[in-house]
Amino acid sequence: MRGATTGLRVACGLVSLLATAAAAAQTVHNLSVTSVTPPASPTTGIAGNYVVALGGTSGAPGVRVTVVFSQVVTVNLGASSPTNCTTNTASADTSVTVSCPATGLTSVSINATPLAGGTLNIIAGVIGSDYDNDVSNNSATATTSVTSNASGTKFWGMPPCRVFDTRNATGPYGGPALAADTARAFGIAGQCGVPAGARAIIGNFTAVGSTVGGTITVYPSSAPRPLSDVLGYATGQTIAGLATVALDASGSLTVYPAQTFGTVNLVLDVSGYFQ
Repeated sequence: MRGATTGLRVACGLVSLLATAAAAAQTVHNLSVTSVTPPASPTTGIAGNYVVALGGTSGAPGVRVTVVFSQVVTVNLGASSPTNCTTNTASADTSVTVSCPATGLTSVSINATPLAGGTLNIIAGVIGSDYDNDVSNNSATATTSVTSNASGTKFWGMPPCRVFDTRNATGPYGGPALAADTARAFGIAGQCGVPAGARAIIGNFTAVGSTVGGTITVYPSSAPRPLSDVLGYATGQTIAGLATVALDASGSLTVYPAQTFGTVNLVLDVSGYFQ
């Protein structure tokens, strides 16, 4: 009888420990975005901080904040804060997701450069990095006016022009085909009328004749490779995707085919640039 009682106590203790662990693993944090504050006087070609204020983050091990802009901006992660955050993009885009591992953040600052003047609408949302549950106030919006700077960034359109095609003979803007999981850089400035000093280009990226399905990531050559891609393709598929991609200071971009083996050909037809 005594042995049975002892066994029952051990079993009850184990159940209690498991219940406590399960409750801890499912801790709910009521995360929210309380406000979005743009720079005082946003201007094209000039970086500024877009501050996303957060609530309910106490005890949360990390957050992912997504900010969507109504116009294309270039995100400057190195000037954003906290500095240990990572982002899903290193190119000119209309949205950015920032993942921050810090506990109890009260705000995230996105340093971004608007590339066009006029009304700029901003919406920001937040989710947690574990079992967090968003409350009804999980997003906030803001509207500001971006001043066009005569010496700032402007968009210049052009008829579509082919910059590179890896199906062509081997060369800086031709073959060979891109090898799986191998980055390749292309100098864009000086090609198709894109001048030195261009900050970003708009163009169609076309994947052709891949050995196996995969994705193409494009980013400034001096920047780390982002998590996002501009194009996905199936085996042997010919498919195009329009993208705005930032260039590095030398006017170059890098392409990276994420596929398990083999090769894929890539074509770029540029239709405009920001300078």
